[in-house]
Amino acid sequence: MKVGIDMEDNSRFVRIIGQEHFMERVFAQEEREYIAEKGAKAAAGIFCVKEAFGKALGSGIFNMKYHDVVVLREESGKPYLRLTGKYEGMKAGISISHSGNNTVAVCIIED
Repeated sequence: MKVGIDMEDNSRFVRIIGQEHFMERVFAQEEREYIAEKGAKAAAGIFCVKEAFGKALGSGIFNMKYHDVVVLREESGKPYLRLTGKYEGMKAGISISHSGNNTVAVCIIED
């Protein structure tokens, strides 16, 4: 089992969601639609998950293809990962939490 965690300041994402190039590079279409509906906290949560996933891998996000790690939601609202590309077939659990101006996410990858 591999574990990664990340925490972000939500105010950083108020600016970021207005940067079209960044949004298209980092977030998949489904994620951008969710962010458009829910706002900066949602962007922070999704980004935290991607960072936590990279940390769990031990490689960070610098060599990661962001669109191969997509945060989606079940009908109940529970987040889950759709992993494609070199991550396809991996099993990972995630959790996102917000408190005040901070968002935190954890990712656990099964070996």
